[in-house]
Amino acid sequence: MEGENLIDKGQAARKLAKTILKATPLVNIYENEEEILLCLELPGVSRKDIKIQIDNGLLTLIGVRSIERKGVSEWDEIKDVEYHRSFSVPPTINTEQVAADLVNGVLTLRLPKSAAAQPKTIEINAK
Repeated sequence: MEGENLIDKGQAARKLAKTILKATPLVNIYENEEEILLCLELPGVSRKDIKIQIDNGLLTLIGVRSIERKGVSEWDEIKDVEYHRSFSVPPTINTEQVAADLVNGVLTLRLPKSAAAQPKTIEINAK
């Protein structure tokens, strides 16, 4: 009987190990005259496992990190994670030219401002 309980507990632990945790990635946001820049931490997430969408002024990012498991787990602290974050995008952003780069687990999103939103310098004519 005692051995059966240990086996049942081990199977339950393995089922829990396959659970995907939900997380909010950390972000830094910068703004200059030409663009808004978002830098998000997505450790262990590959490019193919990231989805970025802009719809009706809402930018949504979903990234999934899956840990490859080989054999029976003896100790399992690193879990599969689904990162999810949404941001309101101002109407001054040119959504057709948004660009994304992933380097060393940091996703950088460049949201360029439309020409109309960029500051203009007014020249003064002297007569």
